[in-house]
Amino acid sequence: MAPEAQPRWYAQLVWSKPEAITPSGKWPVAPDRSGLYAYTTNTKPLSMMNCLYLGKADGAATSLRERLRHYRQGLEKPTLPPRTHAGLFRLHQYWIGKVKLPAYTQTAGKTPPPLYLRWTVVAIARELEGRLLEMFDPIFNFDMPEPGWEDYELIDARYLLRIKRGRR
Repeated sequence: MAPEAQPRWYAQLVWSKPEAITPSGKWPVAPDRSGLYAYTTNTKPLSMMNCLYLGKADGAATSLRERLRHYRQGLEKPTLPPRTHAGLFRLHQYWIGKVKLPAYTQTAGKTPPPLYLRWTVVAIARELEGRLLEMFDPIFNFDMPEPGWEDYELIDARYLLRIKRGRR
């Protein structure tokens, strides 16, 4: 989605710097808060061209840190059982080279395929997830929740959780 076509509330979201995920490398430590996360093919701004999977940690059942730890454990396994969470299963298949992406993603022929992780901390992750899925249409997401915010609306500041940058 082009920046001029983004809803007003999208500019209020502060995404972390995209960090490369490597099979044997160090993973970023996410905050122990609710929020949204995205796996992408590059470090460019989040778009339909690079978003592979978008998910939420709504804080009620799990935090970003817990949710992403679960993804890390799954991605680092050589195989996953078929009953694995669908998004994790698709990311794993991509990670091990069993999924070929459309040419527009610019990852064809790269081994291992690039995978980047970013997140934003918000108290209303559940409400925003549906709208972000509509905006970015990630290729590994199939379930589409109900949209939350309308394009012309702004998010009340008390729902935008801010985290301090610095030592982890």
